[in-house]
Amino acid sequence: MLGTPYTIFIYVNLPCRGSNNHFTELNECLDHVLEIYKNTHQLIIGGDLNENIYSLTNSQRKTAICNFMTEHKLSTVEIGITFVHPSGQAISAIDYILYQDQYKEHIFKIEEQELQSNVSDHTPLLLSLKCDISYKRSKEHTNTKNCKVNWTR
Repeated sequence: MLGTPYTIFIYVNLPCRGSNNHFTELNECLDHVLEIYKNTHQLIIGGDLNENIYSLTNSQRKTAICNFMTEHKLSTVEIGITFVHPSGQAISAIDYILYQDQYKEHIFKIEEQELQSNVSDHTPLLLSLKCDISYKRSKEHTNTKNCKVNWTR
């Protein structure tokens, strides 16, 4: 991503349907996510959206998330099942990594990680990203003050 703006990774855990005002909370979260950095940084947003955006059924939440993605030119890839309820009775695809369309060529892949030691009910996702990591070496701070031991004390 040489020559691109700063990259910022934002983790989101959007509210689930369980609360009475989940839709209002969802919209507030979406509004705040890009407010600060959208004009100065390349954004990569990952986390639990608490909604299957590839589901054939439509909901207000799915529509809000998809509209947010369209409005801000964000894309993702379909990973498959990323959540298994602790009871084992429910599964869903609710975890995603979103990236800006204009930086699509920098995304190698987004994939599910099968870990033997994963104790979460969510499957970790891995983003492989083409980037040039460089740093500026700061000047070494040298102490120019000469300190002498006072042996007469």
